[in-house]
Amino acid sequence: MVNTNDCTVFQSMNMSCQLLHPDEDRFFTFALNLVNKAGILVRTAFEQPCSEVHTKMSNTDLVTETDQAVEKMLIENLSKEFPDH
Repeated sequence: MVNTNDCTVFQSMNMSCQLLHPDEDRFFTFALNLVNKAGILVRTAFEQPCSEVHTKMSNTDLVTETDQAVEKMLIENLSKEFPDH
């Protein structure tokens, strides 16, 4: 086991390493909550009549209002929780 400033590195016999950040559980819980919120947005939109669909770079690169809403929610929540990133 090697301690660094930001994380602990565990090295096993087969020389593979696993990084453990001190806030790993907090990060995981936060990410899981965001995924659940995104799922609720997608599920709610799926049950509604079709929303507007836009294209990005080509006619096969589709973006829905739901895609944009999920992206906005993720960015806002991540920025609020981790303002330095």
